Amino acid sequence: MKKDRKILIISYHFHPDTAVGAIRPAKFAKYLSKFGWQPYVLTIKEKYISSKEYERLREADNAPVFRTTVWPTVLEWVVRLRKGLSRVVRKNAHKKKGQTILQNSGNQIIETANVFAGTTKRYLNSIFELPDKQIGWLIPAVWKAYRLIRREHIKFVLTSSPPRTTAVIGLFLSWMSDIKLITDLRDPWYLQSKKPKVNRSLLSDIVETWLEKKIMKRSERVITTTEHYRSFLGQHYSSLPKEKFHTIWNGYDEEDFADMGFVKPNNKFTISYLGTFYFGRNPEGFLKSLAELIRENMILESEVRVNFVGDVRYAEGKSVEDMVKSLNLNNCVTIQDSVSYKESLMTMKQSHVLLLFAPDQYYCIPAKAFEYVGAKKRILCFSKEGATSDFLRKTGAGIVVEPEDIQQIKASIQSVYSEYKGGQEIQYKIDTSIFERKLLSQSLSELIKECSLNND
Repeated sequence: MKKDRKILIISYHFHPDTAVGAIRPAKFAKYLSKFGWQPYVLTIKEKYISSKEYERLREADNAPVFRTTVWPTVLEWVVRLRKGLSRVVRKNAHKKKGQTILQNSGNQIIETANVFAGTTKRYLNSIFELPDKQIGWLIPAVWKAYRLIRREHIKFVLTSSPPRTTAVIGLFLSWMSDIKLITDLRDPWYLQSKKPKVNRSLLSDIVETWLEKKIMKRSERVITTTEHYRSFLGQHYSSLPKEKFHTIWNGYDEEDFADMGFVKPNNKFTISYLGTFYFGRNPEGFLKSLAELIRENMILESEVRVNFVGDVRYAEGKSVEDMVKSLNLNNCVTIQDSVSYKESLMTMKQSHVLLLFAPDQYYCIPAKAFEYVGAKKRILCFSKEGATSDFLRKTGAGIVVEPEDIQQIKASIQSVYSEYKGGQEIQYKIDTSIFERKLLSQSLSELIKECSLNND
């Protein structure tokens, strides 16, 4: 392998991590090797991964993987010291004869510490966990990557964000070594309006804005997953060359589905959701609409089955099980914790309709949408205008409804139910093979080649 065909992929999430952010870099690592590249991967040690599945992306193991530690952030140290102080004060207070006096004194110290922590929480959050909570990975990753780049003579570095810290690692490496930086943004790097106020301050806004500008300037290419965000960056950084910004969609891997062979759909009309209820994703409007249709005898309860699979027991602090019970849907709705990746694909194939929630993500399309397309199933999407709704209309992959419009949701459920009863199969408006992972990785390969040619 020529040294100018080596690329280091830096991603916080990577196999065996079950986080959705692990899939894209793993698939790039898998397929870039088929286009003449030697990928190396830098990620975190497995002990920091909360949920693992070793069979899910095993094909990525063909690339050498290097794992590093993650340092505690300053804020984490502050919290640890505060807890330690509380334990020491209470322990000493109980040991001494003047227990009451010392206890009161200890309580005052703890109360003072709590007041201080409360008043400074916003500042600490915004500064010491900037750009995000994974900032403790910055120094270990930069040090490991720099040595790897020098030792293996690596010329290209691809960072995959979020977390945003990963993009900052790439920025530091571009200053420290003669690499060509490619920044892959699965989600927008920094949108002030979307960041919780508790994690922001005037100083953090200034620093993060500066970091984003430097990342954009230092990157040979900036890759987004939607045209909406690529267009936004092109306009926001109009002084930079337009060819710097590119879109490489999230996608699906046809090999994952091919390995399953033929899968027969369920006999009952089956609607499934696979994923997590977060970022405002809430099934309540759907459940209310389905309950009304059943009460009105528009859909027979005995003919319908709904599956919620994944981190789905709570949505916006509400119990999904309680929602189901209150609407008398116990007989047709099942709630199941996360299953293996292969099982999740099987559930998609066995279903007739797949639910997608993207209520407030103008610049993003949930990665799950592309796997739904790969499964060749109708999508019922709860979304406002934006990248997701445009994607579904362009492909003809599904129906988009307002998340809280019960009448519109009911009409859409009836529509897909009628398709099921009539035996209709989905007809896409475009060739959806353009979203296949191998083809998307080929596009990435061509971009990397362009970076090399532009700098020779």
